[in-house]
Amino acid sequence: MIADSEMKRINLEFSSNLARLIRMLHEDEAGCYRLLHLAQQHLAMPRLCARQCAEPLDAFRLLTSRDFWNLAGADLRARIDRVRPIVTQYPYRILGNSMTLAAWRNGPVESLHSGWVSGYTLNHRRATDQQSRELMRFASDRLASVISRFRPWERCTDSPVPWPENLAGLYISPYYSPSTWSLTETCSRIDLESQGDQVPAGS
Repeated sequence: MIADSEMKRINLEFSSNLARLIRMLHEDEAGCYRLLHLAQQHLAMPRLCARQCAEPLDAFRLLTSRDFWNLAGADLRARIDRVRPIVTQYPYRILGNSMTLAAWRNGPVESLHSGWVSGYTLNHRRATDQQSRELMRFASDRLASVISRFRPWERCTDSPVPWPENLAGLYISPYYSPSTWSLTETCSRIDLESQGDQVPAGS
């Protein structure tokens, strides 16, 4: 029901804009929360208050924690050292990609992506209202916990590595880092299948 090219574009736009929001949260937290408050006031929301899901938050904290670094073996430390230049250059996009994977890609959207529908027109929704609400709830519950409570840039006196190098563990995680995703692209082309006479004029 969602083609590969469509999913790629959604992932890129989701993660790149989330990276911008995370950077704003770091550099101007009060301004970021004002923006989020306006979004809640003026955009459609699945409910007024998200039920924060602790799963991604706990994983992100663990992968950036002192214990993770102190317990890392020689092989893991070697991998971490190799990716340090990358996480130093793209910290916000790495966080955006990881949050997108945890709060969007590895959720109910997978069922839509693997499903199949034929004969739809460009002005016809492929997802039902219930499916759309489920997607929004899944994403908002997970993003709410991370955005409100995860601050990897806050300095800990006992941390073995500074920000943003402390993201290296997150970046190499096979579960929370999409290693093939771009760290620079913000959008991509979508090639829609031909629908013949079913495509509305002017679309």
